Amino acid sequence: MKSNLSRNTVLRILARGFQIIVGIVLLVAGTLKGFDPNAFAEEIASYGITPESWSIFLAWSLVIGEWMLGLALVINLWPRITILSAITLMLLFIAVTAYAWLQGSASACGCFGNLVNRSHEEVLVEDMFFLVMLLFALPVLWHSRQEAPIWKPVTTIGGGVIAALLLVFHMALPVDDIATNLKPGAVFNSWPVEGLHVNMNDGEHLIVLFSLETESEGDVINRVNALTEDEAIPTVIALTIDGPETLGALRFSSGLAAQLGAIEPRFARSLYRQLPRTFLLDNGEVTFVWNGIPPPAEVKSILSSKPKPAP
Repeated sequence: MKSNLSRNTVLRILARGFQIIVGIVLLVAGTLKGFDPNAFAEEIASYGITPESWSIFLAWSLVIGEWMLGLALVINLWPRITILSAITLMLLFIAVTAYAWLQGSASACGCFGNLVNRSHEEVLVEDMFFLVMLLFALPVLWHSRQEAPIWKPVTTIGGGVIAALLLVFHMALPVDDIATNLKPGAVFNSWPVEGLHVNMNDGEHLIVLFSLETESEGDVINRVNALTEDEAIPTVIALTIDGPETLGALRFSSGLAAQLGAIEPRFARSLYRQLPRTFLLDNGEVTFVWNGIPPPAEVKSILSSKPKPAP
């Protein structure tokens, strides 16, 4: 027998609406984190709750789980099980965020991974909002039909397969404009940079974002110097994410000719999926982006194609 709540058409429609909203949020969240699972794994490791070696496994598992659970909520597969699972997931997110907040962690991942940075308070409010939706939907849909036609579990499993393929081939996808904050038209009013004696928001600059932990030092320095030595290219700025303590060695013993600074890693992480990454900055606005370090001829070709300012 249906409960009084499930008999009410308005409540049932509202509960299904909440269920679908949370399902879509999980699908979007899983997709955005799947575009850069390494960044998501770094977020997980930064909480210090699990061993660092587990981070990539947990990142992949959560992305696949969010895809499958999100689809199950949208198509109303086994509502008791899926809504209870979503409630458990939200409680887990809330507990982890609260723990990180109490520990003074700077990370506040939330639903959308490293791409969208919010405070711990904002993430907690966001997750509590979704939790309330699910708690409303659970009693209303508790007596909904639990049997499912075969297409529903097949669709849900298929979603997990799609998520796994996304994780495997994420770097082959041209999604940097979606998965990072660095894209033409982006403006950054404040750059958390140390050791740099150039105002990045004044004039035109070519910025190279790099890390010697993932790149060959000689290869990076030679390619950056080739850009720096070309007089037709604006001021070249090399920004390392390896920390300000590396600036001394880079400045005095590496032979790097470009202006050099160290950018705060937490800010930098939203600017790339893979390093190095190069971009043109014109009075603080990003005008062009390269994955990798382009040859001087390619940079000059882009510069020559830009419209000239009116006299």
